[in-house]
Amino acid sequence: GDSGERALRKSDNVNKFERDQVDVFTLSVVDLGELTKVKIRHDDSGSNSAWHCSHVEVEGGEGATSVFPCQRWLATDEDDGQISRELPPLAPGQTMADMADSSLQLAAQRTTYHVTVYTGDLFGAGTDADVFVQLFGEEDDSGSIQLKSCKSNSINKFERDAKDMFYIECVDMGTVERLKVWTDGSGSGSDWYLEKINIDMPTLGVKRTFPCEEWFGKDTGDGTLERTLYPAPEADENYKRSTKWEIIVHTSDIRHAGTDASVFVNLYGDKGRSGKVVLGEGLKDRDQFFERGSVDSFTPEIPDIGTELVKLQVGHDGKGRGDGWHCAKVIARCLDEEQSAVEYTFLCDRWLDKEEEDGQLQVELLPETVTKKSKEGEETNVETTKLKNETYTVRVETGDKFGAGTDANCYISIHGTLGDSGERQLSKSEHMDKFQRNQIDTFTIDCVELGELYKIILREDDSNAGADWYVSNVTITDSQENEAVFLCEQWFSKSKGDKKIKRTLYPKGMSMAEVESAEKGWVLYRTLTIDNDVC
Repeated sequence: GDSGERALRKSDNVNKFERDQVDVFTLSVVDLGELTKVKIRHDDSGSNSAWHCSHVEVEGGEGATSVFPCQRWLATDEDDGQISRELPPLAPGQTMADMADSSLQLAAQRTTYHVTVYTGDLFGAGTDADVFVQLFGEEDDSGSIQLKSCKSNSINKFERDAKDMFYIECVDMGTVERLKVWTDGSGSGSDWYLEKINIDMPTLGVKRTFPCEEWFGKDTGDGTLERTLYPAPEADENYKRSTKWEIIVHTSDIRHAGTDASVFVNLYGDKGRSGKVVLGEGLKDRDQFFERGSVDSFTPEIPDIGTELVKLQVGHDGKGRGDGWHCAKVIARCLDEEQSAVEYTFLCDRWLDKEEEDGQLQVELLPETVTKKSKEGEETNVETTKLKNETYTVRVETGDKFGAGTDANCYISIHGTLGDSGERQLSKSEHMDKFQRNQIDTFTIDCVELGELYKIILREDDSNAGADWYVSNVTITDSQENEAVFLCEQWFSKSKGDKKIKRTLYPKGMSMAEVESAEKGWVLYRTLTIDNDVC
């Protein structure tokens, strides 16, 4: 069972919950048996409501102590904006001194439920009241959670015909089978018409819809402020489930190494790729990451990419005042129980900056070391898939037509049977003024070998006054002089031709059947040598 929510009122300190302080409370409850979690929250009242909780210790009647690490903010303007946390315990006998060894295990026990609330499109449907939910899963429930920190609407939530998204992190409770939703009836416009709530469960690969189409209000509908919702029959969306990874990013300790830009990674495994994963997305304090000499840890949920991490892309969006970044290294580890013993280290040690080195904002990395830790703590090196770094020479020929040249920013992504380069800006050629009429510009792109090339995606961003661009062809050559020619003879323009500024081009001489076969086979990492210890 559970104790129910209890207010922590009488401590041994007059002024409770102060910095670096321990507050002790006594609660009388029935015997709860083995403790599996603690839920702690505050009501966000007062002028200084933000609170950083280190951990909670619960001592039972027989002297046994359970430790529940938190190490998180409970604040609407810090961390992920939540003022409520569910905390799983350390293993019996462990203390906070063991936290470093247990952090991955604890992170794996927590999962994030994406809750999207749809307010109806009726007159007066929006509400100013506080809205709460409680999720009931196969194995547990979330307890009462106020929907306070919205990821989609930071100012006015629950407005007419609005869609509001919230992330709820809690101990894994399995698939949500029902939910309770209610308002506190506060505010002048407290009535609310709820259309539905969607619950997305990435670690389970399930998206579920809970229809409502009812009013919440004392003077509307049936006068109720609380309802229990059940999933729509046969409406589940199933997809490839996600797995939690730990991503540790080391920023170099040199002058101006830190960045204010948005940093991302893209993981490539033996069964697929994660796509771009923005590190710290949704966190209120994300501007505190990636400072000079810092080590930042994240635990994103990533689609299943297989049992071996083959390569990693790391980069940033180039936005913000101090966007240039010098990355030292990235460490990655899957938190799945069967794979968490394997750690991948990717050395970077370079600038990702428009004004430094090759001007690129992202880079592809192969694992420098792959280590496996035994239960006894011994580390051994693991042999993995053998890929190599490659340099591709990209020659872009601008056509000989009036107005063919462009002043826009241009980008390319190269796709082969062993992966893709990610999108790269074509920033530094031999010409000061790039992409002029009847001109060939040459660029070099360093990345992990891509195998046989089967397509490129070329685009421009329509920026600056002379943005229209006529491309004749693109030729790509690798270090072994293997060449692929991509014919174009098209405008990249919002006002000319078919008004497209992004195109997919295929190699000259390759049939569409061959292209489709190559596209299906980009996961051919599996045909390479993969160590049995990793699989």
